[in-house]
Amino acid sequence: RFGFNWVRRAALRLPTDSAWDKLAVNAIVDDLSGHQTELTRKVLSSVGGGRPSVSDVNAWAASRRALVARTEQLIAELQSVAHPTLAMLAVANRQLKSMSD
Repeated sequence: RFGFNWVRRAALRLPTDSAWDKLAVNAIVDDLSGHQTELTRKVLSSVGGGRPSVSDVNAWAASRRALVARTEQLIAELQSVAHPTLAMLAVANRQLKSMSD
């Protein structure tokens, strides 16, 4: 729903001509995994543990409407670009992190 997998795949498609490029891509991919794990923990704790339903996730998102809307808009903009850049994905990484704060 929040685009973690899409951003991760986009990062892995970036050209990595130098060791620094590879390190940057790997950092984004690692960060995304951590953010996704933390976000999952937050949603689970909001429903008292167990397996959340789609309606539970929707309720969690509704309680954070502005943040979720900004995140969904940013991901939609990225998805409309043929070849997102490392800078774009770094911004997406930061926005997705804010979802788990």
